[in-house]
Amino acid sequence: MKKFDLLNFAVLVGRINHTLVLCRNKKDEGVTSVSDKDLESYSAVAHDMSVICSQIGFEDSKYKADTLFTRLSYRPNPAHYSGVHIEMMHIHESLILDMRKHKFLQVELPEYSDLGDGLLGVEVLGSFPSAKEDIIAAAHCLSVDLNVAAVFHLMHVVEWGIRALCHHVGLAEVVTDVKRSKRLPIEYAQWEIILKQIDDKVQATVGAIVDRDDKQKAQRFYYSTLQEIEGFKEAWRNHVMHTRGEYTAEDAEAVKSHVERFMKSLVKHGISEVI
Repeated sequence: MKKFDLLNFAVLVGRINHTLVLCRNKKDEGVTSVSDKDLESYSAVAHDMSVICSQIGFEDSKYKADTLFTRLSYRPNPAHYSGVHIEMMHIHESLILDMRKHKFLQVELPEYSDLGDGLLGVEVLGSFPSAKEDIIAAAHCLSVDLNVAAVFHLMHVVEWGIRALCHHVGLAEVVTDVKRSKRLPIEYAQWEIILKQIDDKVQATVGAIVDRDDKQKAQRFYYSTLQEIEGFKEAWRNHVMHTRGEYTAEDAEAVKSHVERFMKSLVKHGISEVI
């Protein structure tokens, strides 16, 4: 999803229309060569339109705006008002065609859209770079009231955290068939299997800590973290993955807060993505 300022876009379209009127009036008055003052003004319109077309993805309109800007940049400039009038008309027509090729969404909560990959904080993004696309997608979904999609992407983020936790305690694979000694990398394992097999690794990690205070801190962190993952699975992940969940904006906001707290807790305890 690409974001742009609709008001700024509308103002620029108005500037194009104003330029068309001015050029037509000059042409009707018999004036040919464009004055230096008008060259600067028309160049600014072409430049600003190129910038916003690049933001939106209006490729044809951007090309026409860039072409006009280049032509108006020559000094001395041979431009005539009639020629500028025609080129501005081409840009205006191209904008209409480009608009018909795109769909537009009204942003309900721009604060989320503005956050982008910073939705869960810079420390989470820094420790889990592979979660970036899901973090951005979750922010965009929250901003346009696509709450089920937001929860879906947030659960993807949690999965990156679970994988990191597994590697942290030495669980790189899970056993899928004891008799046949079949194993599966955690990246391909279901949460249910991971949660059943990570407990022994956590117990071993905690048991290896000698200092009593450190052991108590580790117990609080690891045991509460496992409970949190179980909560994610039962409350949201299973439902959203199997189309059983409907979520309001308040629900999605609550999930976002839980995920943010969970991921930041991992980072605080030195757990990050294994690359």
